[in-house]
Amino acid sequence: TETSVEVPSFNVSLKCKGKPAGEAGEGGKPKATVCQENEEIYAVEGCAPLECATMPRANQTGYKLLEDSLEILEFNVEAECDLGYHGEPKAEVCEEEGGSYTLSGCSPIVCVEPPAEETYDYNVTVKSLQLPSFDVSASCKSGEGRPKVEPCRVHGQAFHVSGCKPQACLSPRKSVEHGYVVYESFL
Repeated sequence: TETSVEVPSFNVSLKCKGKPAGEAGEGGKPKATVCQENEEIYAVEGCAPLECATMPRANQTGYKLLEDSLEILEFNVEAECDLGYHGEPKAEVCEEEGGSYTLSGCSPIVCVEPPAEETYDYNVTVKSLQLPSFDVSASCKSGEGRPKVEPCRVHGQAFHVSGCKPQACLSPRKSVEHGYVVYESFL
C-alpha cells in the first residue's frame, strides 16, 4: 500500500504475492527503499520471484524440455519435439504463482501406406501408422523370405517393406513347342 511516495514522508507497505525470499519461506519481511533522485523508481526487496510449476513428466509426452527459468518475469523453457513427433514446439508462461505453463505444437508422426506395387509380394496388416505406437506386420505371399517393416521418419511419408522373394511366373515351355516364340526378359 502506497501511503506516501514523497520524500521525506515516504511510506510504502508491502506484502509478498508468493513466498518471502530465503529458503523454505524464511527471510526478512518485504520492504520498500526510498529513491535517491527525483522521479526515480523506489526499490522493493524481500519477496521470492513468482514461478511456474515444473512440468510433470507425465505431461511431457512428445516433448524434450530444458527448464532454464520458471520465473514468470524471466520465463525461459526450451522445447523441442521428441523422437516420433513433429511440429513447432512452444512453451508458454503460466498466469499465476505455482501454475502450470503450457506446451503446444508437437504431434505424433503419421506414416502412410506405400503404393500397392511395393506391397504386391506381401500380406500387410496395419494396426497403427502413428509413431511412436507404429504397428504394421507383414508376411511373404510366396512364403519365402523374412519380411521387415520399417516406419517412416518424416510425417506423411510411406513406411517400407522388404525381405520377401518376389512372386514369379513360370515359363510356358509347352507353348514354345506348339508354335510360340517366347522372349523372356524378367519373370
